[in-house]
Amino acid sequence: MKDKAQAGFSLIEIILYIGILAVLFVFLLAIFQDAIFIKSKVSQKIDNLENAQFALNKMVWYLQNAQSLNTPLLGQTSNTLSLNLADSAQNPVNFYVESGQLRIKTGSNAALSLTNGRIKVDNLTFTNNGFVSEPAVLQINLQVENVSNFWKIKPLTLQTSVKTEK
Repeated sequence: MKDKAQAGFSLIEIILYIGILAVLFVFLLAIFQDAIFIKSKVSQKIDNLENAQFALNKMVWYLQNAQSLNTPLLGQTSNTLSLNLADSAQNPVNFYVESGQLRIKTGSNAALSLTNGRIKVDNLTFTNNGFVSEPAVLQINLQVENVSNFWKIKPLTLQTSVKTEK
């Protein structure tokens, strides 16, 4: 009869094994959840960077193809950029911030957003650091932040300088 009693697990052993498995399961679940949250936060940061970089690249392209610069004037800083292209139907080309979105308006066309609704433009400045009788050198500062406060992502600041052709 002793042999039959020794064949299985006791109730205390089963409770102990289940407890150990539950602790391991909770630990692995916490690690998996953290990995998912970190992946989502990094994905949101990358999306913000790509969107801000797209907007900055668009402004740089227009500046490099500009025939003349309306604002900011030499030695001035402005939160809007106005320039003229060779195609007079598109003139003037204006970049500005409206309701937290970076907008572009070409000629008499309707304004278009260059940034998506997931980021908000906090600051946009254009500084004309050129010299008299020389092509303009424009410094662009663009600061954006995530619209959602869920991830607590720090604002992103992009900065570049562009020398115009004319």
